[in-house]
Amino acid sequence: LYKAFKDKFGREPQKGETYLGKNIGKWRVDQEYKFKAKQLSDNHRQQLLDAGIVFARHEASWRKNFDLYKKFKLDFGRWPSINGVSLEERRLGNWASNQRRAYRAGKLPSERERALLEAGIPLERAHS
Repeated sequence: LYKAFKDKFGREPQKGETYLGKNIGKWRVDQEYKFKAKQLSDNHRQQLLDAGIVFARHEASWRKNFDLYKKFKLDFGRWPSINGVSLEERRLGNWASNQRRAYRAGKLPSERERALLEAGIPLERAHS
């Protein structure tokens, strides 16, 4: 059922979402909880991964924004700005601002800090 949902909609089911009369969203959340609590057998975990389930949804979202931020720089020769012309630019500028804020507060995970710095994205100041 999960794979059919993902094939049809191209995304993860959301909490409380139903599909073909089943609460697939609750099921999805339950699987993620069991994964994080290490309550899934290796076989069950692998079956879910083979079906395309994404356990680290927040990480996938962060990675998507990171990639879009870098692509903006390649396309336009500058980093996105929170005062940008397009909604997408402003959204990416806000995302970067949030990363810098987390860095200054000591809350940015080291692997994210490393990825940002390796991509040439300074964490000390905002970009225009």
